Amino acid sequence: MDIIQYVIDVLAPFITKLLNTSLDTGDVLEAWKNAYVHPHLKRLDLDPADVANYRPVANLSFMSKILEKAANKQLVNYLVRNGLFPANQSAYRCGNSTETALLRIFNYIVDSTANGN
Repeated sequence: MDIIQYVIDVLAPFITKLLNTSLDTGDVLEAWKNAYVHPHLKRLDLDPADVANYRPVANLSFMSKILEKAANKQLVNYLVRNGLFPANQSAYRCGNSTETALLRIFNYIVDSTANGN
């Protein structure tokens, strides 16, 4: 069990205050903007001596991840509530994925060909 889980009841009000202040003011602490980037081999069967076989992996701070989730949730809720998502938008929608997007396109093609279009 992570140490955070033991003290979350104590930390939650402080974390909430920090996140709300950041969202209200539009300011993000410098420490939250930093990431530790390290190379990660794309596949184990690739030559580790070739730098082209690596991709960068960024480890963000715990707080920046929480802030990103909070901002995303508020933005998506606003867009949905105000009908600002395009009808065919799949990204950032609960229950939608690349599979649902492909099914929507497939159904459109089947319907169009059935109707002679």
